[in-house]
Amino acid sequence: MVALASRERVKDLVFIVLVSALPAAFLVSGLGFYLDDYNALMLMSTSNDQSLWGFYTSLLSGDPKSHLRPVEYAVLAAFYWLFETNPLPYQVFLAALVPVCAAMLYLVLLRLTQRRDVALGVSILFAMAPHYSSARFWVVAFSPTAVLTLYLISLYCVLRALDGRGPRLAGWAAVAGVSMLASLFVYEIALPLFVLTAVFFWYRGRRSREQGTAVAAASYALLLVLAIVVKLGLALDVGDETSYSIGGYQGGLLHHAAYVTSGAIKVNFGTYGVGLPYVLWWILDHRFSVVVLGTSVFVGALVFLYLTRGVRDRQSLSPAQAGIRWPLWRELAAGGLFLIAAGYGLFVVTGQIYMTSVGIDNRVNIVPALGMAILVVGLLLRATELVDVRWRSTAFSLGVAGLAAAGVLVTNTIAGYWESAYARQQDVMERLERVLPQDPSNTIVLLDRICPEIGPGIIFLGHYDLAGALRTKYRDTTIAADVMTADVQAANSAVVIGTTWVGVTERRVYPYKRRLLVYDWRRDSLVRLPDQDAARDYLRRTPRIACPPPRSFAWGIRTSRWIPLG
Repeated sequence: MVALASRERVKDLVFIVLVSALPAAFLVSGLGFYLDDYNALMLMSTSNDQSLWGFYTSLLSGDPKSHLRPVEYAVLAAFYWLFETNPLPYQVFLAALVPVCAAMLYLVLLRLTQRRDVALGVSILFAMAPHYSSARFWVVAFSPTAVLTLYLISLYCVLRALDGRGPRLAGWAAVAGVSMLASLFVYEIALPLFVLTAVFFWYRGRRSREQGTAVAAASYALLLVLAIVVKLGLALDVGDETSYSIGGYQGGLLHHAAYVTSGAIKVNFGTYGVGLPYVLWWILDHRFSVVVLGTSVFVGALVFLYLTRGVRDRQSLSPAQAGIRWPLWRELAAGGLFLIAAGYGLFVVTGQIYMTSVGIDNRVNIVPALGMAILVVGLLLRATELVDVRWRSTAFSLGVAGLAAAGVLVTNTIAGYWESAYARQQDVMERLERVLPQDPSNTIVLLDRICPEIGPGIIFLGHYDLAGALRTKYRDTTIAADVMTADVQAANSAVVIGTTWVGVTERRVYPYKRRLLVYDWRRDSLVRLPDQDAARDYLRRTPRIACPPPRSFAWGIRTSRWIPLG
């Protein structure tokens, strides 16, 4: 029986990995670098020390967040050392993270619930969820998925340690602690989950007859406290330069908490809850793709067939046998809701969060997406209780398969926008290389008449990424660049560009000189702006174009009507 169970687990793990990786197989070759990626590439490509250590130290000195997340930047340095500016290996790494995370989730849930159908259903739905899509495509945003994977490894090791003795217990506890530290120093998003795990470990350790369990639990908790103290000190030291600075609320703490709560409800229960049929209709009406639709149907069919034919033990344990006081579906529903709240808990202490279902900021939804997967599986179990017992397994499989197919359709549609944006990036860079001076040192390049995004996919948003891309290409930090907006002025001594986001306008100044160049993307022309007269003449004969506000794409829904952003 043990050998059979082991074979079943291996089979399940292989299926989860394959079905989770399948949708990404059609995407990785068309995805590239975006936004903050170019700052990291610029820092490493222009480093005086072109060794692995040199790349890492250049990131540490050039990005304040690196001291808060040293493991994340070590990974970026290693990838640049191996692959430089070839985006494919980076994207393959991103594509591999979700299947690994889903596999660890399966092992944890199987150990907690003793139910293959639950472990499979939650793992599959989480792997297909579109809630955290930017973490799948944006290189520097690999950290949320990596952090959750490391957390699940740590939790799994804690569960194994609770059943172990002697060296085995110590080994599992050690791996749990190392995984925790690695996770926390990649990114902070799983911190509330580690606190809960430490409390659980301590509680179970006190009740255990094995003395070593209590020692291991206390060591785990102490290690967590030390890590939190270090992280807090680093966050306070870095201050507003990091996205996890403490405070900085717009409208006060209560307004911010209400904004996070409202956004959590709208993303998870609105857009990807009751609004999911609308999103699917919008995609088929506005962004239809035979390949994306075929992939989603194929994945849904695979999931349905595997669950109906491969899983025979759905009723293997009753709630009483499993030691559960409530029916399992209630346990799952309650646990899912709790995870959603815990997933957003860390963001209550910082004002640096933007709630979105689609754009680059949706990476913060990764833990709540796990909570939603657990909640949905619980509700599916409850719904199938209303079906004749002979059809319950089929009904459950159909529900999971249908939602998995929908997730693939949405996620791969979002990926299509990112692919289009990267293709436009490459077009821009090829054109600039053709028209810019052979030696572009000390040149200021202003990119004009091109929208910064295609849907949620980022082309170039402004000075941060465009300058980074050019500096990386030419290995020259003297190059400056920006993207012109509708808010541009020819002032007395400089061109002034204004960018407004979430009600805040930033103005950047570029002094007139012979090497102040404007590239009009629509006309494919380069114009020099040596003085105010030249700038005024250019603006007079070049009409501004209308672009959607940055990061505003939301499946045709004008979210600002319901969510005050100011």
